[in-house]
Amino acid sequence: MKCIVFTIGEYLFGADIEDVKEVGKKKNAKIISSGKGFSIIKYRDKNFVIFELSEIFDLKDAKLENILFFSKFDDIGVTIGEIKGMFDVKEKSIPRDILELKYIKSFGDLEDKTIFIIDTDQIAKRKKIKGLIKSV
Repeated sequence: MKCIVFTIGEYLFGADIEDVKEVGKKKNAKIISSGKGFSIIKYRDKNFVIFELSEIFDLKDAKLENILFFSKFDDIGVTIGEIKGMFDVKEKSIPRDILELKYIKSFGDLEDKTIFIIDTDQIAKRKKIKGLIKSV
């Protein structure tokens, strides 16, 4: 699977390239409003709901300098740390009957390191956001 690999704190995460529309610098976004674990931002003259992956995965001291925008959802993204690059990642499925990780789609191996592949669909459904963007 082709993934964009990035950090959240000291951990490696990835997102299937098919699920990613764009990656942008957080410093180029204007925060309009924020709540626990999310913000509404203006980026390139468009409003987005941005979820804090550090909050979702309880990695609160993580330095988040980039935004990963989802391809399936026009107005949703997540904050991420350092971009490591785009790689072919050997994917391993999660035995759902043993381990349930709501926001992790699978695991992957990259150069003997484990990568957590995020589930953009589940993250986008995390909060009721219908109409939130249009109300701002």
